[in-house]
Amino acid sequence: MVQFTGHFDGKVIQPDEKVEIPVNTPLRVTIEPAVKQGAPGVSWSRLLELAEQCAVEGPEDLALRHDHYAHGKPLE
Repeated sequence: MVQFTGHFDGKVIQPDEKVEIPVNTPLRVTIEPAVKQGAPGVSWSRLLELAEQCAVEGPEDLALRHDHYAHGKPLE
């Protein structure tokens, strides 16, 4: 798989750097904006990857009883 950034000039997609793909190679192309508004410099897919890495497994009431689980506060 080859992945690169590029831009659309109104007629064709232009890679921003040299891409080593043989001429006339059949390709499957998926278009995804490199940057989403509100997150400069970070692609949406990268944010999703990071969110998956940060997912924490724990009790379903973790948010409700945070002080109990994190600090040992007695349940009321």
